[in-house]
Amino acid sequence: MDKGSVFERFLAISIELTAERDRDVLLSRILDCAMDAANCDAGTFYLLRDDGLHFCRMVTRSQGVRQGGHDAPIELPPVPMDPKYVCAWVAIHKSSINVPDVRDNTSFDFTGSVKYDEMTGYRTMSMLVIPMTNDRGELIGVTQLINAMNEQGETVPFDPGIEKLVSAISSQAAISIANTYYVDDLTRITAEKERIRTELSIAASVQKHMMPTGFPVFTDRDEFEIYAIMEPAKEVGGDFYDFFLIDDHHLAMVVADVSGKGIPAALFMMTAKTMIKTQARLQPDPVQVMRSVNDELCENNEDNMFVTAWLGILDTDTGLLTYSDAGHERLFVYQEGVWRAMPKQPGLALAIFSNEELEAMPRKRAFCDSTLQLSSGDVIFQYTDGVTEATDAEYRLFGEERLLEALNSAPSTKPEELLAYVHGVIDDFVGDAPQFDDMTMLCLQLN
Repeated sequence: MDKGSVFERFLAISIELTAERDRDVLLSRILDCAMDAANCDAGTFYLLRDDGLHFCRMVTRSQGVRQGGHDAPIELPPVPMDPKYVCAWVAIHKSSINVPDVRDNTSFDFTGSVKYDEMTGYRTMSMLVIPMTNDRGELIGVTQLINAMNEQGETVPFDPGIEKLVSAISSQAAISIANTYYVDDLTRITAEKERIRTELSIAASVQKHMMPTGFPVFTDRDEFEIYAIMEPAKEVGGDFYDFFLIDDHHLAMVVADVSGKGIPAALFMMTAKTMIKTQARLQPDPVQVMRSVNDELCENNEDNMFVTAWLGILDTDTGLLTYSDAGHERLFVYQEGVWRAMPKQPGLALAIFSNEELEAMPRKRAFCDSTLQLSSGDVIFQYTDGVTEATDAEYRLFGEERLLEALNSAPSTKPEELLAYVHGVIDDFVGDAPQFDDMTMLCLQLN
């Protein structure tokens, strides 16, 4: 299977993987996808436990071996966290290792592979070992792939270019596995407490762990400053934000609003956030990201949920910001000492119509790119509609005009100080009136 076909397959099952409750089935499907991506003969999934890396799934296609999960059990002891073992080294350092031939490698102890070969008649040669980290950078386990093959079926070293795709699959694996633990927690707690309180508690925990916190985040980068807040109206909100480095020179930023509340919205939020992040890392083009995510979210969307989203990718070397939105709020920009609102982009929210359906409706423009050249001192501000639709006791909306006035009257353009000021202005306007919607704000300043 070529890389493009594997990539399409990976995206096609992303929604299903996120919703999969059976961890054994999940491990089997992701390992098969990773092996297809690398065109290799064998693979192993290890999951991290207190006593080391546990064998959870093993596949050797040429010998018809499928162990772990719902297949035959794996009766092997865990691999200790000793860096002399390649999978342990990868787990400790959270860094990939590509070994052309294990028998020529003296950096690690491959006696286990040699013994396996002697017992089975197999010949382990090339090996690619990838860490599985979740969205918070926590290690979940390790993916180990063995014996890449060329078109003639010969064993060859792994192509370094395939590592990025396998890493994306491993990242999806880690997030999906973590999601199954959240579901396990939900099941366990529901048996002890009232269902509605449990739903809200688990959903709030999921949401909290899905967004970057602990500012400042990029302590080693001085090209920009970034800050964000999300304040739910109830225990669980439908808003989310995200930002992450695609590479050393590109920063991705996301602000989005999911319809609905509770567990369904939290799970849909996890799906949307994971897919946007995965897509942006694999094809850092905002429009293409929106298109791919839109089609995937449309599948199996039985609850008819949708997401408004804004995605911006900043070239930290040049200051060029490329962005696209899906039915989201307009961007505000500070340049030459003045805040102004950017033109509203036409577009529909994600998961309402598939790309094929949109193409059949020429009057409905889906997604488009915009660019903005930022210079030192320039600032961008993005938010969800909970900001402009904040309502006072007389049911008046805060609105874009008041938001622009608040931005231009702010005493500082530093992201954290600016958001605190705007939040204070909104609080003063709302007064004692209840908060009806989630409120999310993200701000970036180019230094």
